[in-house]
This record gives sequence, C-alpha cells and structure tokens, in this order.
Amino acid sequence: MPHELLRTRLRRRRRQRRREILIIALFALLLVFWFWHFFIYARTPEYALHELQSAAESHDSKTFDRYINLELLTMTAYDDLTMDLFKYDASLTPQTKALFKKFYVLIKPQMAQGTADTIRRYAATGEWTLPEGSDILKGRQLGIDYDRFLERSQLRNTELVKIGGIKVTGKSATAEIHIKDRYTQTPFILRLHMEQVEDGRWQVSYIENYRDYLDTVAPLQNQDIANYIAATQSIIDSYNQKFVQQRARFHTLTQTANGRLSADQIKKVTELLEAEVIPDLKARQEKLNAASIQAGSQYLAELRRQSTELTVAVWQHFSKGLKDNNNEEFNTAETLHKQELDIDLRIEDIIRHNTVSQAIPAIP
Repeated sequence: MPHELLRTRLRRRRRQRRREILIIALFALLLVFWFWHFFIYARTPEYALHELQSAAESHDSKTFDRYINLELLTMTAYDDLTMDLFKYDASLTPQTKALFKKFYVLIKPQMAQGTADTIRRYAATGEWTLPEGSDILKGRQLGIDYDRFLERSQLRNTELVKIGGIKVTGKSATAEIHIKDRYTQTPFILRLHMEQVEDGRWQVSYIENYRDYLDTVAPLQNQDIANYIAATQSIIDSYNQKFVQQRARFHTLTQTANGRLSADQIKKVTELLEAEVIPDLKARQEKLNAASIQAGSQYLAELRRQSTELTVAVWQHFSKGLKDNNNEEFNTAETLHKQELDIDLRIEDIIRHNTVSQAIPAIP
C-alpha cells in the first residue's frame, strides 16, 4: 500500500513537471514571437504596408499617419499631376502657359497640404470629402476647382488589389503595389519608395512611377469621355435649342418698369417653368441616362445628373417664391444656382480638356 501511494505521488509529480515544462515552453515561444514581432517584423517595410492597409480599412487615421509621409508624397505627386496640364492647349500662348506654370508652383504648398488633409479624412471616415468651412481649397477660392483636381489625381477611383514584392537597400526600399482603376478596370503596378525613420519603423515617402500611372489610365478615360460626349451630343444640342428659346421667353415675360412682376406675369412665368422648362430638363436627363455611359465617362455623366437635379430644384424654388412671394424660396434658389454653376463650369472644363486631349498628336 505505501508503495502504491508513492507511485501515485511520483506520477502526479511527473505530470506537474510536464505541465510546468509545457507552460515554460509556451511562454518562451510567446516571448520569441513577441520579440520577433515588435523588434524585427515591426521594423520591416512589409509590416508598415500591412499596417497602412489595415488602418485604412479600420479607419484608424492615427496609425495610417504613422506609416506614410503624406506631406512629402503629395508634394512630389503634385509635380507629376500638374507637369503637362497646359502642354497641348493650343489656345494658350507661351506667355500664358508660363504664367499658369508659375501659378501652379505658387499654390503648390496649399494644394499639397490640402490633399494630404483630404487623404487623412478618407483614412478616418472611408469617404472622400471636399474641403469645407474656411478652408482655402473650398470651391474656387484659390482659383482651382479642387474637386476636378482630385478627380484628375485618380485617388478616388484607384483600388488596392494586393501588396507585391519589396526590395530593400539599406534604409530605403521599393515596394510594388498592385492596383486597379475602377473606371476602366485597368491594372497597374505602383512602385512606392519607402524610408526607415529614426525609431525603426518604415514609411511610404513617395510614388516613383505615379506619372506613368496617370499616363496609362488618363488616355483610356479620355477616350471613354469622348465617346460619351459624341453619343450624347445630339441630345444636348436638341435640348439646348429649346432652352435658348425658353430663356428668351423668360426674359420677355420678366420685363418690368418698376421691378415688380404683375399677377399675370407671375402666372405666365410659373407656367413656363412648371409646364415646359422643368419637364424638358427631366426629359433630357432621362435620355442622357439611357445613353451609352462608358466606364471612364462615369464622372462626367454623374456631374450632368447633379447639374440637372440642381437646375430643376432652382426653378422649383424660384417658382414657389414667385407664387408665394417668399424670399426664403428665392434665397434657396440662389444658393442652389451657385452650386449648379460650379458643376456646370466643371463639366465645361472636362469637355474642353477632352477636346484638347483628343487633338494631341500620336507618338510615332
């Protein structure tokens, strides 16, 4: 009996010792993994890129900012984006082109910083939002249509596919990032230049071949835009004739000697707006929606839709203001009209730029 008790105690002690060894081994393994993760892997370009991707997906803007030098990246990307904005515009004299070039150099710090802030807002929210409030890039305060600038950058329509190979040379590295233009579904490999900073982490510094990406996707998008413009030109021309006639009638109906419309004038103006102008605007948009909208022309098609909706709202509020003699309705109409004009200017800029792009001579 004492021998049996002794053997039982020995078995328990051996099992306890095995558990202790297992716990020590697991602890050592965890310690090795922790050391490798935080002191080796965390100081690699691969780790920085995966942290960037994860931060963007989880809207962790603080972590996102740790692994990318946005100020440097946007400053270098700005040069690539603006280097040939006016190169092929035959309507501009060499002197005017030189002035534009100086202007773009002058506003570079504000544009680059504003774009860095825009990217940060996207990292924090997952949405591309334009500058607001007193921001100098809001609207056209700086003489630039920032929404159009952002569209030309391809930021909003570029999708990450996967992280590719990374080549490290000392404290510098080049990472291949597989991306895709959502509009045309064009694949491309960006080369990100990375630098290791003092605390050991890596940061994306700039894009080595950003200009090549722009040169690849922009012509494809421009061709789609040209096809869309051609496909919808007859619709635009037809309704423009109607709108010119309606504008002339509106001008005649609103002529007054004392600045006030009579009851009969108000009746005729509101009838013109509600029975003809607004229905024609909606009918034109329906035909534009039914037209062939190629992938690269989505932005232009969407701008036209927004312009139509705003114009309809302008005339609805204006008509209601006339009938009710309501200044608030007039003020709302004026505010919406300013937004519509801004979009219309953007549409005109796209069409004009596309016309210039189509006129660029082919490279032999």
